Amino acid sequence: MRDLEKPYHLKNKLGHPSIEDVAIQHNELLQNMLSFPTKNTLNVSETMTSPLQTPNDRYKNYLLQQIKTYNETSDKE
Repeated sequence: MRDLEKPYHLKNKLGHPSIEDVAIQHNELLQNMLSFPTKNTLNVSETMTSPLQTPNDRYKNYLLQQIKTYNETSDKE
């Protein structure tokens, strides 16, 4: 709903969010992804997948899950 608050010239002719608004949303998503997940934020299935997973693998899975969640919520709007 943020694009409704923007002046008309920041929206395109069809009323879709402007490039600036999309950039702000992507920046917010990146900022959220950069905060390293704690053990409480991970699903049990993610922590139990493989005993050989490195912290980097777990973090990569976390980021992929965040992107998937973001895409699902942005599709609903």
